Amino acid sequence: MKEGISIIDDNAHTPVKVAGGLEAIAKMFAGYSLCVIYEPGNRSAAALKSDDYRKCFKLAKKIILPHVSSASEEVRDFNKKLAAKIANFYKDCSYIDADNKVIASIKEFVARKRQEGKKAGIVFMSQKGFRGMIEETIRELR
Repeated sequence: MKEGISIIDDNAHTPVKVAGGLEAIAKMFAGYSLCVIYEPGNRSAAALKSDDYRKCFKLAKKIILPHVSSASEEVRDFNKKLAAKIANFYKDCSYIDADNKVIASIKEFVARKRQEGKKAGIVFMSQKGFRGMIEETIRELR
């Protein structure tokens, strides 16, 4: 990986785990601007109502909510609904429906941080595998 770029695969799949994980990552990677790609473990209507989502991403500069892999449409749309719910609480939060667009957004974030002379931390947070996006991101950023 290029200097000043770190990619982290974290098993945080609930808002409480996201908050704790980002707190630890922010300490370990002090000075890094963090881009979080998040896929929840619990995708129920009750989980969507959690107020913890209003603050769990506060240490991230950018939040990407990709489409969720699922057979049911209700579950597939969880991150789309979550993005609409929390967009007012975070400056740069977006739902992205295609994996190649997620990777392109990560690359743009890294390029912008490099131009600013800052380090970039790319944090994948989920208990899922992100359909190969982690490996593809590593290839693209090499």
